[in-house]
Amino acid sequence: TGGSDSQIEEAMMVCRSKKAPLAKLQDWVLTHFKTENPVELEKSVTLQVQKILPKLEERLPLLNTLGSTAPLLGLLGTVMGMIQAFTVMSHGDVASASLAGGISEALLTTAGGLFVAIPCVIAYNVFSRHVDLLLTEMEVETSRLITHLQKLRA
Repeated sequence: TGGSDSQIEEAMMVCRSKKAPLAKLQDWVLTHFKTENPVELEKSVTLQVQKILPKLEERLPLLNTLGSTAPLLGLLGTVMGMIQAFTVMSHGDVASASLAGGISEALLTTAGGLFVAIPCVIAYNVFSRHVDLLLTEMEVETSRLITHLQKLRA
């Protein structure tokens, strides 16, 4: 086990030199492997992943909020522009230039809302998927590490 202890120490140093969530989790496993039995370690890993998850998802709510509210703000602008256009019409001034301002405002705010929402929704979906894949990788690789450490212990 002397050789395996030095390998574990070396692996811990490598993990600590990295900022990736997987490296932090594996460092935690390597640190606690000697003091916890494998079943408890697996349970503890699940808790550690739950501690890491909020950091991975911390900006996703902002993207989700922007992606879902931007079209609503655009719609509000559309309604306001149409109200302006109909107000002009109700005063009997139906010159095309008078109507164009309200309709233009309506279309610009709609376009603005969509211009913000579309990239936010795409980014939210991409990053959400990335977090899901990262969590799966963390679970698989950590399980492999524990299995490997058990073989070293035997």
